[in-house]
Amino acid sequence: MEGMKRQFYQLLVRVGANACGIFFAAQIVDKISYGDSFVALLIAAAILSVVNAVIRPFVVILSLPAYVITLGLFSLVVNALMLYLVDFLYGPFEVRGFLAPILAGIIIGLVNYILTRVFDVTSRQPEGAK
Repeated sequence: MEGMKRQFYQLLVRVGANACGIFFAAQIVDKISYGDSFVALLIAAAILSVVNAVIRPFVVILSLPAYVITLGLFSLVVNALMLYLVDFLYGPFEVRGFLAPILAGIIIGLVNYILTRVFDVTSRQPEGAK
């Protein structure tokens, strides 16, 4: 049961981090929008979390040669594609242009990195474990 609580906590932190990232990206990048609705922001963040957890690993594996050739810079394109997928799946979330989702992906990634480190999502051990 403790493992399920931890996974739920991780999911909440990731959705919250994605929501904060989308919020900041929409403030900085003009071509990213979530309709100025808090509910739309949370739904877009939840969809982005699921897309990153389920679909992104397959895209990364299939595009591994591009990652190697570009020394990892292709990850910016993959992040932009994931944002376009969320745009396709959820109407109130809008992504326009080509450079805007790349910049938004960088912003969302930075916010995710900072918040997951602050809330210590990955290295948390159950109480009493050594």
